Amino acid sequence: MAGRSFISDLKYIESAVRRGEVSERGGYVFRRLTGFIESGSFTKSKNMKFLCRYWSSSYGELGRIWASQGYREKSQETFRVQMSNLGKMLCSLFPTFSRELFVSGTVLEKDEADFAAIETAIDALQGCMGLPEEVFIAEAVRYAGDACCDGEVSVGECRGTVEKLKPLMQSEVLKYLGGLDICQLKFIFSVLRRPLFGVRATACDTEKLELMKMFGAVGTAAADAETAAEAVKRDKPAEVLAEAAEKTPYNLSFSKSLSDILTQRGNDRLTDEETREWLAMPEAEKDEYKRRLANFLSVFTEEGFRRQMAHYNPLALGEVLDGDYPVKEGEERYQFRKQEGAI
Repeated sequence: MAGRSFISDLKYIESAVRRGEVSERGGYVFRRLTGFIESGSFTKSKNMKFLCRYWSSSYGELGRIWASQGYREKSQETFRVQMSNLGKMLCSLFPTFSRELFVSGTVLEKDEADFAAIETAIDALQGCMGLPEEVFIAEAVRYAGDACCDGEVSVGECRGTVEKLKPLMQSEVLKYLGGLDICQLKFIFSVLRRPLFGVRATACDTEKLELMKMFGAVGTAAADAETAAEAVKRDKPAEVLAEAAEKTPYNLSFSKSLSDILTQRGNDRLTDEETREWLAMPEAEKDEYKRRLANFLSVFTEEGFRRQMAHYNPLALGEVLDGDYPVKEGEERYQFRKQEGAI
């Protein structure tokens, strides 16, 4: 992008989008990028937030909008310098960005990697922008306190600690809570708020005592350093080949690449809309939703796959496997059987 500015490239791509010269993938990433820039969430500067919001305006338009908001007038040269500085800030956040990436036509493998790098940066900045107190639950921030530490620490050394901290991010906690029964959750908190003994009572609140004992059992498990995810995996029935279990963390018979897709989807950052939609969904609908998902995933177990295959005629199966049959009409044929000599 030498010789051009980040902002001028944004304006060029915006025009190209209107002319229909940008791919669907490029248009999607461009909308995400401009939406992030216009939020101004990556800077605390009043001036920069203003420029982020009105990045597509000319210097003359910026001056008029600025003055209309009650601020002291600035020259167009001042806006030019400040906009240039904003471009440099954005270049440092998104080094793979360029107008060629968005208007080159066919999306090549390298282009997809560059698009993915932009989206990864956006996700990271949106998910972890702000003071630690705004990102993590309060107990996690207070834990370090005023501890004295000797020696220097580098970012590269922190990967293990970062992985352990992720579940304590407020967004992750909300995502976890979204999977709980909201009525049971309210009931549990209401019981725990009750006194163990009422005024002049000689008998305890048995419901509260029972709940406290349940949480005591959870505490014991936590002392053994067993995470919730590990507990789920421990309790799943071993229905698949041992070979598949060694390759992936799931009791599902598919490749490491598919396992990575499953893991990535489970770790995707929830949007506000997804969170609201899930929390508002009636329990009966949640159960039906999860039942459909469980039914789909069961296909990747030995028993589930065997049960599904029993529905299909052996002759049809042979023709599909040997004939490279398309998954959907009009789509490219999927080659199920490996070519001779392929590994």
